[in-house]
Amino acid sequence: MHRNAVRADPAPRSATFVPKKLVHKTNSAEVLLTDWQRIRANAFIISAHWPTTHSFYTTGHSPVDPLLLTETIRQMFPLLCHTAYDVPFDHHLLWEHYRYELASHATQITDRSGPLNLHVECRETVRRGTRLAALSLAVTVVRHDVPLATADTRFTVQPPAVYRRLRAGRSDAALAAPTPAQSCPIAPRDIGRRTRGDIVLSPSDDPLRWGLRIDTAHPILFDHPLDHAPGILLLEAARQATQALTPTRPMTAMAMENTFSRYVEYDTPCWVEARPLPSDPLGRDRVAVTLTQDGTEHYATTVTLTPTPALPHDAPQGSWAPFRPAVTTAP
Repeated sequence: MHRNAVRADPAPRSATFVPKKLVHKTNSAEVLLTDWQRIRANAFIISAHWPTTHSFYTTGHSPVDPLLLTETIRQMFPLLCHTAYDVPFDHHLLWEHYRYELASHATQITDRSGPLNLHVECRETVRRGTRLAALSLAVTVVRHDVPLATADTRFTVQPPAVYRRLRAGRSDAALAAPTPAQSCPIAPRDIGRRTRGDIVLSPSDDPLRWGLRIDTAHPILFDHPLDHAPGILLLEAARQATQALTPTRPMTAMAMENTFSRYVEYDTPCWVEARPLPSDPLGRDRVAVTLTQDGTEHYATTVTLTPTPALPHDAPQGSWAPFRPAVTTAP
């Protein structure tokens, strides 16, 4: 049974979160953004607040979960679209590209809780007539006045009629949703997870290949009905695949370069394949991960990894203590 997502440490009484509708969530406990302001025509500062613990966004290895970072960035897409660019709520936001990189000190942090700011610059604004058609964003995530991560992304904005044409009869989320995943998951201990319900991979005869487990009953990955697998699930599959290559050596996904080329559908098997790459110039491990359906690539990423330092013995999993670096390294 899935655990419900609950903030273990509520935000300070003075903090309020943006309405859940603005970030496309149905569970208000999953809203991470607290405020936004425009500082120039196409530049913004968005405030967020991270919980100390979370039922899903902690691997038991990494203090800073890159998927929590990604979800924070993802929530700013609809927030900006609906508040700053007048995009109607029935329009669809479709990911094309997403890259993030954590600062080198991120693996040393033992307290993620509390506020942070996202400094956002819209580097490309595409319009079709008067409506917004696409945005390219550059993001710097700052925590306690120290850069924590950088990211850039591009997504398109499609009105309902265009989206229905793109989906070619698959746009009804209620009809498309499958039953919860029945395939056997890989062992949670091999990828730093605590429960079988959070495993999105099933084993195959090939140690570098897994089946994608799609469980639409998962309360975090499927906060609301969707007609295709969400991007955050694809990133989690890639993250789990890279960790499965070194089950006894906890790793942090310091960077990911993601390309979303096709929708991952529910009604045909999706295969997750990992291939080690040469190290990057800093000596960090790199792995290429692809997701394919019917022999066609739907998603691809390159993951850059570093060994995860052990958490202090007195720090519970998911619980963090203030980070006071002797030397601050910008991303």
